[in-house]
Parts: sequence; structure tokens; C-alpha cells
Amino acid sequence: MWQIVWILELLPDWIWTLVLVAGVLGTLAAWVLKFVPFVAQYRLAIQVSSVLCLLVGVYFQGVIANEEKYKSEHQRLKDEIARAEAAFKSANEELSRAQAEKDTAIASKGATITKTIDRYIKGDPIEIVKEVVKEENLSDDERKKLEGRIAELQRVEKECPIPVLLIDQINNAARPPKAGAAK
Repeated sequence: MWQIVWILELLPDWIWTLVLVAGVLGTLAAWVLKFVPFVAQYRLAIQVSSVLCLLVGVYFQGVIANEEKYKSEHQRLKDEIARAEAAFKSANEELSRAQAEKDTAIASKGATITKTIDRYIKGDPIEIVKEVVKEENLSDDERKKLEGRIAELQRVEKECPIPVLLIDQINNAARPPKAGAAK
């Protein structure tokens, strides 16, 4: 049955409106014009065919209305999908940008750590301690401890074990930054 309806849906919509109007006019003509000899003679056939035209017209008007409803719903869903895809693209771009910033920050932090370690290994301990004292407020005990570590670093550089200062630098690089610290 649905195949017949599908084939009949291929006809233009105005045909079904015409069938509906013909059904209404035929039904009215059969009841109102019964004194006309032609109408009186075929009154039952006109009524039956008019009622059938009326039923078919109403049915296909419902099919047309239903089809329009589905088309509008389909269009609404297509628009919603397009908006979701646009939001998806913008979220992906933002994520890519954030990942690129994170990669850049990691690379720059790694370069800074490498530069700092190289400076400690190759530099003059007294100058390094002066720079660290400028950067941070160290107590006398901390300053002496740092000078001792730098001296140890230079002493063991020839022996090749991993000095404590390098271990501390690597450990500091592995720790997450403090909440108020700049990235």
C-alpha cells in the first residue's frame, strides 16, 4: 500500500487540492441540484464519487501537511547539526591552540633548565651564588649550603657522578608550578 501512496506523492500538490475541491463541489451538487434531470438520474454515482474524491483529497492533504512537517523538522535538525559541527571545529581549534601553547611552554622550560644546568656546570661558583642571592632572599645557612653544593658540583665534575645540584634542578623542573607563579 505504501508504494501506491509513494507513487501518488510524485504528483504535484495542487492536484490533490483540486480533487478535494471537486469532491466538495460534487457532494454539494448532488444534494442541492437534485431537481436537475441529469443530476437526479446519476445522483447516487455523483455522491459516491464525490465522497471518494473528498476522502482521497482530505487524505492526501494530510499527507502533504505531514510531509511538510517532516521537511521542516529535517531542516531544523540539519541546521542544528551544522551549528554543532561549527562548535566542534571551534573547540578543536581552541584545543589545538592550547596544546601548542603548552608544547611551547614545555620546550622553553626545558631550554631554561638546560641553560641553567650548563651555567652551573661551566660557570664560576661565586658569580652563580651572587646571581642566586640576587634572585632569591637566602639566609646565611642556605647561602653556605648552596656554595657547598656548587663546590661539590665542580669537584665531582671530574669524577662524573650526578651531583646533588643537578638532581635538585631536575626535581624542581618536574614539580608543578605554584598557584601564584607565572607560567
